[in-house]
Amino acid sequence: MSESIIKVQFADRSNDGEFGKQEYTYYLAGGLSVEPGQVITVPTKYGHTRAKVSRINLSDGVIDMRYADSMRTITAADLAAETRAEPIRPARTPAGHCVTSPSAQIGFSDLWEGDV
Repeated sequence: MSESIIKVQFADRSNDGEFGKQEYTYYLAGGLSVEPGQVITVPTKYGHTRAKVSRINLSDGVIDMRYADSMRTITAADLAAETRAEPIRPARTPAGHCVTSPSAQIGFSDLWEGDV
């Protein structure tokens, strides 16, 4: 079976239970099915996160060819992992800047040691 194309909206990082407005295009592995509104786990470049299916059974014409090579496929393992995925939550530095690296979660004194 061939892959189908769907669009999803990522879970909001700061408001649990809410989803962003931006849609992202994914392949859905052959033989799998999802419904609009279903919350699933999707692979991202930062790991897995929760997303809500917004549209299904789309044509190849919706794919922006600039991103076609980097599109990810949702597999049966991704759908099975639905309950353990958490939204990607950025760390915040004392200055309020967002960073997504876990190693960037350092204390205030680590940033300005000796500058106080």
